[in-house]
Amino acid sequence: MDAGEDLRWIDPDWLAETHEWILAALDRAGLTLMGPIEQPHVRPWATVLRAPGSDGTVWCKAMVPAVAHEPVTISILARVAPDRVPRLLASDLGRRLMLTADGGSRLRDLEAPRRSPNRWMGMLRTYARLQRDAEHAAGELLAAGVPDRRPAALPDQVAALVEELQPTGVDGLVTRVADACAELASLGIPATIEHSDLHDAQVFADPAGDRFFDWGDASVAHPFMTLAVALRVMASTVGIPEQSPVVHRAIDAYLERWSALAPLADLRRGAALGRALGGASRALTWHAVALDAPATRERFPDAAAEWLRDTAQALP
Repeated sequence: MDAGEDLRWIDPDWLAETHEWILAALDRAGLTLMGPIEQPHVRPWATVLRAPGSDGTVWCKAMVPAVAHEPVTISILARVAPDRVPRLLASDLGRRLMLTADGGSRLRDLEAPRRSPNRWMGMLRTYARLQRDAEHAAGELLAAGVPDRRPAALPDQVAALVEELQPTGVDGLVTRVADACAELASLGIPATIEHSDLHDAQVFADPAGDRFFDWGDASVAHPFMTLAVALRVMASTVGIPEQSPVVHRAIDAYLERWSALAPLADLRRGAALGRALGGASRALTWHAVALDAPATRERFPDAAAEWLRDTAQALP
């Protein structure tokens, strides 16, 4: 475990209780533990345990409150887009635990596909379809505790964060975020699920179609805010500038699902606004996580402020 990690996840009593929960959850699912339980990932905000089950590997994730809406997010998305998320086997909202079936290979694990722009475009198209399928569940997601980052809510949240952190390099940001949110809302694109950290390490490359996981940072928001992280990682992975024609073709591929709702020029403008505002959502999440898991500040001491500065620089 790295220095500065939260010790809660390696506490012997917590681990013993969590192992018992995994065993009970497997039993309720009609499965059997076939070997030792391992703990391959420990972070201040979450940990993951791996267990070999009689029907394949299962994964237990524990998380701090700021990201503990992940199980209910998956359970709702599983009803509206069952082939696009991992199979949720069990959850305990009180303990902030969930158990999921193995999803196979991640896109990041596939060396040639992950460096192919066309593969990224295909992934973005599939994800856009999930977002559109989930539009009618936005109210249910909000009622279940998924954060509200819709254009009407985001400006006040950013204003409060700027007031608290007092970061440098964000002059005029609060007003600019409010103006951008108003313009984005005027497009009439419905709010839906927004992953907020979508990239190749969060995608299971299923031959039947990509599945998306790690929904702890998700919110109900304008869908185009997804592009903040997705396009940045795509450009870095493929090895192209973030403003290259290839990236703009990927944006158009993503926007196809909304082509009936607005002209392409308006959608492209909305994509630019969403791409910038996605950074503000990232700042809010980092701040919330750091409050729940103070060790986060040791590893990423200025993450929230950096995302606010990125937003200030990216707003058109």
